[in-house]
Amino acid sequence: MSTRARIAVATRSRSERAAIGAWLDSADFQAVHVTDIGAPVRELEALKFELLIVDTEMMTLGSLMHVARYRATPLPVIVIGDEDPEAEIEAGRRGASYLVRPMERAGLLFAVTLALAEGRPMRRSARKLVPRFPGLVDGVPSYVLDVSQEGVRLEVAGRSRSSLPPSFMLRLPVFNVAVQVQRVWVSTSGGSSHLWCGGTLARNQQHSAHSWKMLVEMTSGPVLDTDPPRT
Repeated sequence: MSTRARIAVATRSRSERAAIGAWLDSADFQAVHVTDIGAPVRELEALKFELLIVDTEMMTLGSLMHVARYRATPLPVIVIGDEDPEAEIEAGRRGASYLVRPMERAGLLFAVTLALAEGRPMRRSARKLVPRFPGLVDGVPSYVLDVSQEGVRLEVAGRSRSSLPPSFMLRLPVFNVAVQVQRVWVSTSGGSSHLWCGGTLARNQQHSAHSWKMLVEMTSGPVLDTDPPRT
């Protein structure tokens, strides 16, 4: 019996689907190609996949996202698409990572490996978009993209990938705030020019946790929806 992780791949492009499948198979994953996005829920569940890769055009069609996300233990999802901030935000609302085309084999496999190892927990509070204020991840320059009471989304240069350990200190000098963050997911942009990271606040002293809470409450910016209720 195969012990390889089963990865569902749903894209409109047959050639892209084949390329992603070949990359996954070469890394000892098992690609499961989804050609009928409108299949009944029972048939989609029968695929028994552990992670879903889906393009933006198919993210809102059929029941595939429902099968992946709205369950007792939500499965990780990686959405692929063009460089489109609105699409990236929509993917985040649905609890998914976002990879920008053109993709590279190494970047895709890196995202898949992290997603399988760490998963994407359901958020307990809404996220707020912020105007890209600067921060330091263990001393490495970064930008904060959005915040919530439990976590943060960051952008760092792709060359700093090695500077994102499972747990790191995030410092925001402009606010005099420093918190310990547990890495949850990572995704790359096209050409690996940037690296996005999502994390949850790890164990922090009461003062640090309070400072973060005040920062989130005082931050003005569009509020993103929380993940839909589990059903």
